[in-house]
Amino acid sequence: MNMLDYPTFIYSAFACYGVAMLVALILPRRNALVQGFMITGGLLGGSAAATFVFLESGTGGTLVFLDGLFRLHFSSAFFFALISVGVCVTSVFAIGYLPRYAKMYSLREVNIATALFAAGMCAVVASNMPVVFLIAWEVMSLSAYFLVIADRTDDSLYAGFLYFIMTQVGFFALLAGFLLLSQGALFVTWAGMNEGMGTLSQGALMTAFFLLFAGFGSKAGLVPLHQWLPYAHPQAPSHSSALLSGAMLSVALFGFLEVM
Repeated sequence: MNMLDYPTFIYSAFACYGVAMLVALILPRRNALVQGFMITGGLLGGSAAATFVFLESGTGGTLVFLDGLFRLHFSSAFFFALISVGVCVTSVFAIGYLPRYAKMYSLREVNIATALFAAGMCAVVASNMPVVFLIAWEVMSLSAYFLVIADRTDDSLYAGFLYFIMTQVGFFALLAGFLLLSQGALFVTWAGMNEGMGTLSQGALMTAFFLLFAGFGSKAGLVPLHQWLPYAHPQAPSHSSALLSGAMLSVALFGFLEVM
């Protein structure tokens, strides 16, 4: 697999998640078919990302694609592969799990939200500029909200409310932090933002640090920003809860490592 092959595999992974959403919308009872597309997307994206980690990133290479909106380098490819493995494993489990709870959950809503959640997480770690990161982060966060409230019980709605408030506070903290670091130019690439940070004052840098720490910390469940986590994660369907606990928290860790 050469450098030109990776974008095709990544695009194919996102396309599979999109088809999974479409099948879930039109044919909600075809759960196995939906999970098949989810697994295929995870395998395509995960194999490309893992291959990049082992063959390309040792040279310090960075692959930028889709007109500079996305990139792959060591950490982004590693987390992309990690998310993809989680998608594959949980989707295999969902083939037999979800039909048994068809009266509790709407298969259409759960599968659409899960596919959107997976695509959002992958887009976050592959983003090459703050604006793409923030849009993908919000897609990931809002789709997770619908997974938390999937059974519409009082407990899940309360958990969803806590999660929604905390995740939106975190989002606006990230937005403010990126606006400071990029000096208002959210469409600049990460490399361009890093170059411009040299002109910022220490006060601005410290303010941005605390804003980003709050934004990522709220998603990672760091104390004292963790209040939502024990309420929200148990409410989601089991396979989605595994993604929330494993993959989404790793995306927050990626944010810490990559941006801070």
